[in-house]
Amino acid sequence: MKVFELIALLERCNRDADIFLMNGENVPFEYEVAGMTTRGAVVALERGDEAEDPDDRRYSEDRWTDRDARLPQTDVFLCEGPQRQCGSRNAWEALVRSGR
Repeated sequence: MKVFELIALLERCNRDADIFLMNGENVPFEYEVAGMTTRGAVVALERGDEAEDPDDRRYSEDRWTDRDARLPQTDVFLCEGPQRQCGSRNAWEALVRSGR
């Protein structure tokens, strides 16, 4: 999913609604979303830098074996917060039915 796609989905939601992450289709749980960061911010911390390098042109697309520093620094991470409760397997069926 791209950032613009997530924004488009969120724009259809109630602005005051809470956001949760549903994890584990076979044994689902609901988690709060702790926040968001980028791969560039993670790499900057690992290097001990303050600044990110968002220049996406020099990075690999080999996400299975390459190091974070060689992957797109503009990648966005939604970080999992505290577990709230058991989830529902129906979330994935609702996702399929909605076309997402």
